[in-house]
Amino acid sequence: MFRDLRDAVVSLLHGWWTPASTCRRLLDNPFYRPYAVLTMCRMRYTLQYGVVVSKPSGARWAQAALDARWTPLIQAALAWSSDIVPDLCETLRFIDDTRP
Repeated sequence: MFRDLRDAVVSLLHGWWTPASTCRRLLDNPFYRPYAVLTMCRMRYTLQYGVVVSKPSGARWAQAALDARWTPLIQAALAWSSDIVPDLCETLRFIDDTRP
């Protein structure tokens, strides 16, 4: 089961989140960026542990487990506010960094 779940996550990362034109077009909308960041956190957790958790749970884990440079991006995504929007370039880097 772990292998099947991991394969599904990797397939999503490479199929949905990899094509630069698709990814960039979606992320040009600042309200899509929190969704993308939180989804990457959840995918990273699933790749690590073979379990699917909620986006907030994945984000809290990512804040503790990942490099501190991602903390502001994850905090901005968790705020999910029109006043605090994750940076586009950082969001793209985070997606790139998530791919196995």
